[in-house]
Amino acid sequence: MTGDGQVKLLDFGIAKIAAPLPQTPDLTGPANRLLTPTYASPEQLGGAPIARASDIYSLGVILYELLTGRLPYKDSTSKLTEEPPLPSANIRNDLQRMPETTAQLRRRIVGDLDQIVLLCLRRDPRHRYPSADALAEDLRRFLDGRSVLARKEPVVERTLRFLKRNRLAVVVCALILLSLGIGTWQTIAAQIHARMADAREAEMKHVLDTLDQRNTVAPHAGAARVDDVRKLRSALDHDLAKAWYLRPAMTPERKALLERTARYLEGVRPYVMENAVLALEIASAYQELGVLYEPVYRDYALLAYQNAAQSLEHASGGDPSHGPNRVQWAFIVGRIASLGGTVPVYVPVPSGDTPKSAQKPKSSIAPPQQSTGEVESSVTPMVLVPVPLDPAKYEFLSSRLEMAINKGNSADKYFDEMNASLNIKGEIIHPRIAEAHARMHHALDSARRELEKGDLAEASTDINIAIEYARRLTNDLGR
Repeated sequence: MTGDGQVKLLDFGIAKIAAPLPQTPDLTGPANRLLTPTYASPEQLGGAPIARASDIYSLGVILYELLTGRLPYKDSTSKLTEEPPLPSANIRNDLQRMPETTAQLRRRIVGDLDQIVLLCLRRDPRHRYPSADALAEDLRRFLDGRSVLARKEPVVERTLRFLKRNRLAVVVCALILLSLGIGTWQTIAAQIHARMADAREAEMKHVLDTLDQRNTVAPHAGAARVDDVRKLRSALDHDLAKAWYLRPAMTPERKALLERTARYLEGVRPYVMENAVLALEIASAYQELGVLYEPVYRDYALLAYQNAAQSLEHASGGDPSHGPNRVQWAFIVGRIASLGGTVPVYVPVPSGDTPKSAQKPKSSIAPPQQSTGEVESSVTPMVLVPVPLDPAKYEFLSSRLEMAINKGNSADKYFDEMNASLNIKGEIIHPRIAEAHARMHHALDSARRELEKGDLAEASTDINIAIEYARRLTNDLGR
C-alpha cells in the first residue's frame, strides 16, 4: 500500500520492491528469492542485486520464445556461463506459421531482430537496454523500417533501408534530378556543337582569306590554281557542311562565306578551257556550293549547278554522260531538272582562242538571275539504236522500278515532313540528306529513260541506286 492509501498488487515472479523495507519485526517481508528460473535473469539466479535491467532480460526471454517457439537455454543454469544462440538459427521447424513459412520468418529475424533480442539477454546488466521504453522504441524503429540502436549498420545497408522506406520521394527526386541532368546536358551539348560549328566556319574563312591574299599578291600558275580550288572544295565539304550538321541554319556568316566562295569561283572559271583538271575541280566545287545553297536559296543553287555543268562539259571535252564523270554529271543534271532549269549547251572553243574573261559563261551566282528561256542546241541529236529486249527481264525490271518508285514516294513523304518541321524552327535540312534525296530522284529518272531505250543493264544499275538512296533517306530521317 502506498503512502496515499492506494493498494498495489505485486507478482513476485518478476517484480521486487525497489526501496528497502524497514526492519520492523511486526511486518511480513521476503525472506527468500521469488522467481521463475526459465525467465529469471542471471543476476537473479546468482543472488546478486537486481534492478530494471532484470525486467529487460525477462522481456527478452519472452520475445525470444515468441519468435522461435523455444527458450533461449535448455536449462536455467546455462545462462550463467553461456550466450544464447541467435533467434534466427533456433526456430522450431514444426511450427505452422501463417501467412509466412519458417524460412520467411528466419529471413525477417536475421539482422535487426536478432540483435534486439540478444541485447536484452546480455549477461552483464549494464550492457542491456536501459529501460523498457528504449526497448519499445527499438522495436518501433524495426517495424518502421528504420535502423535500430541494437545493431550498427554499414552505410550501404542504411542507405538501402532509407531508399526502401521512402520509395515515392526517392523516385520523384530521381526524376527531377534526371530531368535537370538531361536539360543541363542538352544545353552543354548545344554549346559544344556551337563552338565546333564556329571552329569549322573559322577554318572555312581562313581558307578563303588565304586564297584571296594569294590572288592579290601574284598571278597563279595552272598547277597552283588547281591546288587552290581543291583546297576550297575540301573546305566546303569538310568544314562548312559539317558546321551545317552541327548547327543547321543559314546564318548571315554562312551566307557571307558562300558568297565569297562564289566570287572566288567566278574569278577562276574562265580558265576551265585551258586546264581539264582545273575544270573538274571547279565543277566539283560548284556542285558542293549548290548542295549547300539548295535548302534555302534555290536560285543560287540552280546557277551553281549550271556552272558546275558547264565546267564539267569543258573538263570532258563535250558530253560527260558516257565518260568517267558520268555519275557526277547525272547528279548535276538531275538537280538542274529538279529546280526547273535547263542544262547549258556545250560550245567548243575554236582552236587558237585564248580563254579570257570574254569566254566566261554568262551565268553568275551573285546576284541570282534564274534563266527560264531554253537555250537552242546546235549539237546533232544522237541516234538511238534499238536494243533487243529480254521480255522476262524487262518485266522483272519494270516491277522493280515500280517498287523503287514506291520507296521513293515514302522517302519523299518523310523528307517533306522533316523539311517542314525544320522550317518552322528556322532550320534547314542537312545538305547530305538533301543530296541523297536529289540522287535518288535522278536515279529514278535515269532508270525510266534507260528502260524506255531498252538498256536493261543500265536500268538495273539505276534502280538499285535509287532503292539504296531511298533506304538511306528512310534511315537518316528516323523512320
